[in-house]
Amino acid sequence: RRLRGARMRGRVLGHPLTTYNPRLPLVGDRVMLLGDAAGLINPLNGEGIQYALHSARWAADVASDRLASGRLDAASLERYQQRVHQSLRTDLALSRLIVQLMRNRNLTQVWLGALRSIAARAKTDPDYAHNLGCVLTGLTPDVSAVGTGAAARIFGQALVSPLAGG
Repeated sequence: RRLRGARMRGRVLGHPLTTYNPRLPLVGDRVMLLGDAAGLINPLNGEGIQYALHSARWAADVASDRLASGRLDAASLERYQQRVHQSLRTDLALSRLIVQLMRNRNLTQVWLGALRSIAARAKTDPDYAHNLGCVLTGLTPDVSAVGTGAAARIFGQALVSPLAGG
């Protein structure tokens, strides 16, 4: 009701999001990049709020420790970058891989079959559906919801099932 009578003006515009690259630095002298600035965005859904909150907490821990000692050079802030890398690299790499595979037009039918398989399991397995929903909505990092091995099995089974079925 607040937008009653509103009219669209101009075109809808967007900007590509840069995602995490573990080869790029997240720290410098007196600087720590957090959230979107660090590329902490899930490539599957464009979400980044949970990563921004995690990175803010990690940066605050490092900053409070470093401020007490008066050392804010890049080497002293490296613990923050290590924490980001340790905590999120696998999740973000798996998401990036899935996106790259989905972009391959030769695999379209395989992915559609995989999505049907994932949906069928979610329909009968409430825990799986909950974890899947959390991953897709960005409420939890991808792999932490199910574990790295389980995530690989889920996607592997989803990809193999449609092929096996014909």
